[in-house]
Amino acid sequence: MDEMKELKDFCDAVPSPDAQRLATARARLSDAIAGSQTLASRARRGPRLAIASWRGGRQWPGWMVPLAAAAAAAAVIAGTQTAVDAFGGHATSRGQAQEAGQCPRPGPRHPLTAYVGNWASDAVTPVDVTSGRALPAIRVGQHPQDIVVTPDCKTVYVLQDTYTGGHVTGPSTVTPIQTATDKALPSIKVGSGAFVLAVTPNGRTVYVVNSSSNSVTPIDTATNRALPPITLPRGQMRGTAAIVVAPDGKTAYVLRGRQASATVTPIDTATNSALPPIRLPPSYAMAVTPDGRTLYIIGGTTSVTVTPIDTAAHRALPPIRMAGGAHDIAVTPDGRTAYVTNPSRGTVTPIDTATNMALPPISLGAPYPSYLVITPDGRTAYAISWTQHTVTPVDLTTRRALLPIRLAGRAGYQTVAVAPDGRTVYVTNSGSDTVTPIRTATNTALPSIKVGVSPQSIAFAIR
Repeated sequence: MDEMKELKDFCDAVPSPDAQRLATARARLSDAIAGSQTLASRARRGPRLAIASWRGGRQWPGWMVPLAAAAAAAAVIAGTQTAVDAFGGHATSRGQAQEAGQCPRPGPRHPLTAYVGNWASDAVTPVDVTSGRALPAIRVGQHPQDIVVTPDCKTVYVLQDTYTGGHVTGPSTVTPIQTATDKALPSIKVGSGAFVLAVTPNGRTVYVVNSSSNSVTPIDTATNRALPPITLPRGQMRGTAAIVVAPDGKTAYVLRGRQASATVTPIDTATNSALPPIRLPPSYAMAVTPDGRTLYIIGGTTSVTVTPIDTAAHRALPPIRMAGGAHDIAVTPDGRTAYVTNPSRGTVTPIDTATNMALPPISLGAPYPSYLVITPDGRTAYAISWTQHTVTPVDLTTRRALLPIRLAGRAGYQTVAVAPDGRTVYVTNSGSDTVTPIRTATNTALPSIKVGVSPQSIAFAIR
């Protein structure tokens, strides 16, 4: 890579540090860190499905990239040569070696692109984030409803399901798209009634949750072939589906069951085998902390709670009661706080992850908040209000809501996603077949972008 040679030449030229050299190194590597933010981002879903996200302000599959950049910054400022290893070798995250490739650095030759799944027009629309221009649509299978991007940004995987008269009538499919050409490859058949999918941090496997066929299908991304399905516990498959992959990539967690009861089933990603499930009250959304030690799951029977799960001990901890209900949960990048939307009270409740105690709720000034995302720097959350067609920014430093941002067009089914550089939040408006970018520096809505019919999912990549 030209960037690698440039960085190596720069490191070779670093003598003993002085004040001016320190300032120069910090400035140059700050730019490198900003340009190396993780570039595969999952969208928060609107009211049709409640799923957990592995993007937005969460721990992204490519989280090792900014960590590597930070290590490189320390190395160069100290006057050492290890920055090349931090950028070009296998970077480490919390002691685990990451084998995924890295996305190219964003720029004119490699634009940051939002891939928007249009549920009713059976297509994915790429949107150039810099210019705000929609590119030619990519035809995929029927009803695209979830999207993930591999950590190297080379492939987008689009989940489709087959409906006739509101019923599942055939196997679901996953369509790979090459980002270099925006060309769709042959679709991969998985199970029936697939809801959601997730990609491992090393980019080797995509996992698809099949609701109707009571299974999870792994897809080998090197061959784009479906591997033997993993059977899930029976009796828990009605209702919501969610999946998250632990940051170390060793375990995927599958949440199923919204009516009588629910289970979280860990899957060993090395053997693709299901481990004993953890039983819970009816549940419908979850998030994992960046260190992978705790899952937070929204659910309950007589009252709505957030249940922490100790992933090492494989057990549920005492539930945390939520006043005003709970709809979505997001964890800050530093892992210290989880934020939960409370629809009936128009609030967001912080949870201290060290003590698992709910802190005073934050009033949003907009009713019925649903989904939210957190920016990569952990400073701001953005929460959608279903009824007002607004997005409310929340300053997470002061824990105060800012003025709601009103969106143009009709809301319909909405999703929200934050670009990996943190500069833009995208909101889908299925009622007007558009996406609305929000500039995070000023918290202003930019002109809406026409995409396909009924946009319902977003993921980011560098082409």
